[in-house]
Amino acid sequence: MTDHAELAALRDRALALLEDVVFAFGAGDRPEFLPDMPIRMTVWRALAAAPAERHPMLLALNERLAASAAMAGLRGALAEAGIRRPRAVPIALAGTVRLELALDELFAGVLPATHWFRARVTGRIDGWVAALEGLGPAPSLAEIRGALMAPAQLPLWRVLAAWGVIARARQRAPGGAGDGIEARRAHWAGIAADCTGLLLAAEAGAPGLRAAAAADAAAAADGIAGFLAETAAPLARALRWRASELPAEAPPAPVWAVELNRPAELAVATSRRTVKVDAAERVFAGSAGGLAWAVIDSGIDATHPAFADPERRGSGHPAAASRVRASYDMTRLMDLFRGDYAALVPPETAAALDGTHSPRARKGPRSLDDAILMHLYQRNAHRVPERLSQRPLAEAVDDPAFRAEAKGYVEDVRRRIAGGEAIDWALVEPLIRIPHDAGGYRVPANGHGTHVAGILAGDLGAWALEIEGERLPEQRLAGMCPDLGLIDLRVCHADGSSDEFLVVAALQLVEHLNRSRGRRAVHGANLSLQIRTLARNHGCGQSPVCRAADALVASGVVVVAAAGNWGHNTLLSARGTVDAYGWCSIADPGNAAEVITVGATHRSSPHSYGVSYFSSRGPTGDGRLKPDLVAPGEKIEAPLPGGNLGPDSGTSMAAPHVSGAAALIIARHPELAGHPQRIKRILCAAATDLGRGREFQGAGLVDVLRALQSI
Repeated sequence: MTDHAELAALRDRALALLEDVVFAFGAGDRPEFLPDMPIRMTVWRALAAAPAERHPMLLALNERLAASAAMAGLRGALAEAGIRRPRAVPIALAGTVRLELALDELFAGVLPATHWFRARVTGRIDGWVAALEGLGPAPSLAEIRGALMAPAQLPLWRVLAAWGVIARARQRAPGGAGDGIEARRAHWAGIAADCTGLLLAAEAGAPGLRAAAAADAAAAADGIAGFLAETAAPLARALRWRASELPAEAPPAPVWAVELNRPAELAVATSRRTVKVDAAERVFAGSAGGLAWAVIDSGIDATHPAFADPERRGSGHPAAASRVRASYDMTRLMDLFRGDYAALVPPETAAALDGTHSPRARKGPRSLDDAILMHLYQRNAHRVPERLSQRPLAEAVDDPAFRAEAKGYVEDVRRRIAGGEAIDWALVEPLIRIPHDAGGYRVPANGHGTHVAGILAGDLGAWALEIEGERLPEQRLAGMCPDLGLIDLRVCHADGSSDEFLVVAALQLVEHLNRSRGRRAVHGANLSLQIRTLARNHGCGQSPVCRAADALVASGVVVVAAAGNWGHNTLLSARGTVDAYGWCSIADPGNAAEVITVGATHRSSPHSYGVSYFSSRGPTGDGRLKPDLVAPGEKIEAPLPGGNLGPDSGTSMAAPHVSGAAALIIARHPELAGHPQRIKRILCAAATDLGRGREFQGAGLVDVLRALQSI
């Protein structure tokens, strides 16, 4: 076994032991499946891997409180712990807050603000600390168990134990474990040893581990005594002090649970015939030009000829003559709430605005930050008249009405960010919108979103494709709805990385766009993304992103999600690697009950090849049928940034086929707009059975022609 393989095995063993501390500590032979603690296992694992670093976390606010009251309570708790300016971005609608927290900040500021702490700790911690302090200098294992491991104390003891293991790892390497093999090996070996000692003391863990306790009882007792004195005792006293500071009639705790902000991954036109959209076009006349579909992805290249709008030719910049009606960069939210306003605009724009401000200005901005906020409001706010939106800022501020509006806007933005208030999308929208002009438009660095949007709504006219060495006759290369309007919501960085927070924010922005326009501005949303489901964190389909997706469906928007590409895995065994298919492998947000979850098939021969080997399988972890449908997802040719064209595979490519089918139903029957559940039922009822298991194919292959004929 190589050094890297040995290190990976040691890491996995250490994390498994840490999980035993959280789930099995003090439970004997019956470990708990859902331990009573507010800090989810993903947080413990991240802290164990890098105990000296800050980690992005999602705080679920207490739903019994109004969002504003919960946010106020959280800000107060953080201030009391000395965390004055946390790196926080609150999301109001989903009751979720993103925070970057270090180990001590999590326990000093957030843990005492949880419902668990108020309900389970405040009335019991005095007795626990007294028992801790009553132990002699060299207690036996029996004395430790008797004093500290009463059933009522176990939840607190598990938190203190897990925190202590990670704190000791940080103490051993204050600057981090480092990148060297030996340093990482020492790091994980130390965590494994501490967890082993704790489990021996509690008579928990694997039977073999418990059997070793008799032979190693003295060493285990010494190790636990040192652990209690060095780490658990100081933390317990600090928590007791925080509990004593709470008023007798304390308001409800603002925080319910803490979990890691999970990474989101990209789930990477012969297929038009496969789903019969070509036949549907010949039978049913209609246009989807009056509709708009959000593509929540890495970004759409609005300058690509595939998205050109014939009715807007001659509008100047190619992005302005595109069917991509608006582009938003959700990753700017992090810059905005850190107060890094210069990052909201290209460097050349910031340089041009640098001479427009003066500290004593009566009309114009008084700082570069003010100038940037005014500029973005001027260019992107819908209420600014066109005669002012394109003028230089120095001229626009001469207009008294605009000047008053812009200054009020800047003050409101600064006040809300300084106060850590929940996102007001009406204020934020102009700051994250990407103008479709030469001065502000940027082609996305990652081509995934352009490819997905091309399958949904591209149109490149006649092309002669070459697929797997075979040159096909010239034919029209078009997506499912070649005249559909698009909304570009960029949730990925240049390398394609994203996270759950950004996806939730994008889903909420879609809801805001419909609510603020006074009409249905966005009819559907496509999410060709996958976020790994963590069963011990929350119920399947109840994660923040799943709840946000279901909420958007409830508002009347069709939401289509990729099933994920975890249907096939390579496992490491003692005899080498083993190929295995993954059951119950549907990714979030595909686990959300109301979304249309899409697996992948062969692009032209789905009856022969069935469901793609990589396509995630159902059912969901709680037993629901998923995926809902399958669609072509193998080697699909579609546009790429820079006017290019190329193939890609994945359930990412399958999802926009179903988004296009839903858009065609709405285009043919406008009265179905706002009824996403009915559209889902129509598509599933009309699907073609491929003769595969329901856990593989769902209802079957999407069939556009049959769906339209069934209405």
